[in-house]
Amino acid sequence: MGYIVQEYQWDGIEGHEATVGTPVQTDNWWQAQFEYHYKVAYAAISAVPYHTITLLTTNGDEVMKQQYTPERLQTGGET
Repeated sequence: MGYIVQEYQWDGIEGHEATVGTPVQTDNWWQAQFEYHYKVAYAAISAVPYHTITLLTTNGDEVMKQQYTPERLQTGGET
């Protein structure tokens, strides 16, 4: 089984496109978890308002997903 970790960012400004990060693909479950949690940790402290990180199997099944919205920026991350 293979895994893909994908990241999306958006600045929240209408008309601006989302940024799609370079996907990470691996056959190793532990490496996939590392890459996923690494990107989630970065997104949690990023000043970019909207972040979505997904861990998928190579056949498209969602394993984990974390989304961040602007509210965390106003509360210092306590949402």
